[in-house]
Amino acid sequence: MRKVRLGKTGEEVSKLGFGVSGPHGSQLVSRNDSVALIRKAIRAGYTVFDTAPAYGDGEAESRLGLALKNQDADALFIMTKAGVQSAGMGRKRRDFAPDAIELSLQDSLRRFALGHADALFLHGPAPHELTDRLMQRLDLLRSVGAFRFLGICGRGEELDAGIDSGLFDLMMAPCPPNADETQLHRFERANKAGMGTIAIEVMQGLKRTGLPKTGGDVWYAARQLRSVLSPDRTSAAVDAEAALKAALERTDVDVVMTTTTRADNLAANAALAGT
Repeated sequence: MRKVRLGKTGEEVSKLGFGVSGPHGSQLVSRNDSVALIRKAIRAGYTVFDTAPAYGDGEAESRLGLALKNQDADALFIMTKAGVQSAGMGRKRRDFAPDAIELSLQDSLRRFALGHADALFLHGPAPHELTDRLMQRLDLLRSVGAFRFLGICGRGEELDAGIDSGLFDLMMAPCPPNADETQLHRFERANKAGMGTIAIEVMQGLKRTGLPKTGGDVWYAARQLRSVLSPDRTSAAVDAEAALKAALERTDVDVVMTTTTRADNLAANAALAGT
């Protein structure tokens, strides 16, 4: 798979990343299936893997940890997040207090069974949550090797504040097929600031037809139904290959994240992101 440099970090990583999220934090997909697919991704050339404690209350992180056993973790770029936790019944709990962030990272590293994460993303912090005390704690955690690079992920103005602050090495943001100028301009600004840029939700709106055949299909069907019922989301059909290709071709996007529960999709996406 094609390799790129991740902003000012200088890290050489795969152009395509794999998100251990969504169905991989759900009981609709078995642990064994997730682990097998992650290992297939590694063999296909994926080196960037992203997850978070909010995905299935740590279940997705645990699955990634299982998949990394007996793998060369030094050849991979492992990313997780902090600041948002599962609170049961599909709810999320926010906590950006320094102690909470440190505990979240410790729990993530335990699930990975690794001594560090390559990148820690703050999971949608509001500008007022980026306190001096939090940044001092993060500096301390980085200095002792708990993580290497600091990122910010989100959807709106919190990203603008993160870019302007100069505190972050990486930005993770949506880049859907119907992205507006504001969304796209953030990638341009972050890129010019030297931040590594990571695009998510690049195939948002993909329509799935036919009856679900696997647990993963059920998860995606439920998400599609929620999007149809939500007034905040568009329902226009998306050509998955065209959408992924468009994101891969953006010069201000370093890494494009995708997730899937199907090995054939994994291979097709890797081929599209080839040399």
